[in-house]
Parts: sequence; C-alpha cells; structure tokens
Amino acid sequence: MGSQSIPRLVTVFGISHLICGSFGLVTSPFNFLNLDQTSAVYEKLGFGSITLEWFKVSVFLAPVLAITFQVLGIGLLMKKPWARSGAVNFGYVSIVITILDGILTVAGFPGSPGSDNPNAGAMGMGGLILGILRAILGSIYPLLTIILLNQPIVREALDRRGN
Repeated sequence: MGSQSIPRLVTVFGISHLICGSFGLVTSPFNFLNLDQTSAVYEKLGFGSITLEWFKVSVFLAPVLAITFQVLGIGLLMKKPWARSGAVNFGYVSIVITILDGILTVAGFPGSPGSDNPNAGAMGMGGLILGILRAILGSIYPLLTIILLNQPIVREALDRRGN
C-alpha cells in the first residue's frame, strides 16, 4: 500500500454519491406522476408563479442530476481522476442550484411582498427562514465534497492512477 494507496475518503464519497443518486432516481417517477396535483396544491396555497415554474423545472432536472450523481459515484469507486474533478465541479453546480432554490422559495412563498394574504407577514417570515435553511443545509454535502476531494493527497493519489 504505502504512498500508492487511495484515501478511503474517495470510497466514502463514491458510496454516498451512489446512495443519493439512487434516492433521486427512485423518487423522480413519483414527482412526475404527481406534478399536476402538486402544482395545483402550490397554486391553492398561493405560491408565486416563479416558484411554480422552478418546481416544474426541478422535477425534470432531478433525474438528470441523480444520474450524474450515480455516474460520479461509480467513477469514484473505480478510483478515476475524472470522477474526482467531476464530483468537485458537480459540488459547485449543486451549491448554485441550492442557493437558487432558496432564493426562489423566498421570492415566491405565500406572504411575499405584494401578497393579498392576511397572514402575509408570518408566511413571508416562514418562507425566508425556510429558504435560508434550505440553502445552508443543502450546501453542506456539496461543500464537503469540494473541500475533501480537493485535498492534495486525494488529487495526487488519483492523478497517479491516470484515466
């Protein structure tokens, strides 16, 4: 083993990427089947059009992201350098999507400015808190991926293996 070994961290992220990707693929069909019904509920609750559109886009985006997660997970388990760099880049993309999701949640939440809802203030505050929490909590795993898979020992070990 010695200096030629690959850090276990790569295997841990490979397995966790496979698990997250599998979960995304399993839930995607249900999201497609319930798209109209969920959209109707969101409309009835008073969500803004921007949030409704984002919800619909995210339903179609989710299986693509899930498959990407799985491909990267398999690549990490096979100790491929492209999978490490792909997982890091995917981490950046995930953070952007998560922050965008938080912003769109806040912007379209019932009770946002301009709403005629009598509980607008409380609902707007709830949307703000939810949006911020989603952005923060949803960025933890991608941030860990970026930081830990960018460690020099991980990069060097995988680069030695080649493509």
